[in-house]
Amino acid sequence: GEKAKAFSDAERRHGAALAAQAAEAEQRLESRLEETRAQAAQQQADALASFEEKHMEALAVQAAEAARRLEGACVGTVQAQAEALAATERSRAEALAQQVQHLERQCRRLEGDRRGLHNTIQELRGNVRVFARVRPSADSGASRALNLLPDEASLRLALPSRSGTSTDEV
Repeated sequence: GEKAKAFSDAERRHGAALAAQAAEAEQRLESRLEETRAQAAQQQADALASFEEKHMEALAVQAAEAARRLEGACVGTVQAQAEALAATERSRAEALAQQVQHLERQCRRLEGDRRGLHNTIQELRGNVRVFARVRPSADSGASRALNLLPDEASLRLALPSRSGTSTDEV
């Protein structure tokens, strides 16, 4: 009776103690599992952050290299454009210099023509003055050589012929 009851109580206590130990062990196991999960999550987050940081650094290096290449290409393009523009300006300057030389030659030629024409005009003016000069004559035939016409605006000039025998009217 009593022994069986004591044994049964001892068994129950022992079962309760075992159950408490099992619950405590399970709780410790869950706590450790939770810690392990947290550590694994932290390690995974750290690894991901490290990977992301390395990836960002690699992207920054690639972007810097691309920027250098682009800058080099732009500089090359600008230099090529500047050289082309300089060549164009040189050819324009040469063309303008040739045009200036041509115009200067033409100007000198035309100036020479103008001087020649001016001299011819001066010579013709002198010839007209000499031809149109009225000289008083001492002889009585002078009045016959110059006659006023009835309109009183025109003159008739009678010049002696070269042989001296007759007169030519002009």
